[in-house]
Amino acid sequence: MPNDDLEHLFVVLDNQGICRRIIDGGTEHVAGLPSLLKEGWRPVRETSFGEGGLVLLLLDRDPRDPKGFGFRT
Repeated sequence: MPNDDLEHLFVVLDNQGICRRIIDGGTEHVAGLPSLLKEGWRPVRETSFGEGGLVLLLLDRDPRDPKGFGFRT
């Protein structure tokens, strides 16, 4: 059963590990996928696209879960 309380986030990851959060029709650089996982984001789906090894990731998180994706904060 889906949880409507989850937050969702799309990010683009390139083949060099550079991670960009998609917001308001644009992107902003984020520290990297490991930092998002530490913030509680969990990978849901990935789709490769474009040239140069780009991957679109859908992440979600439960804002009520203080531990995140198995990490202690």
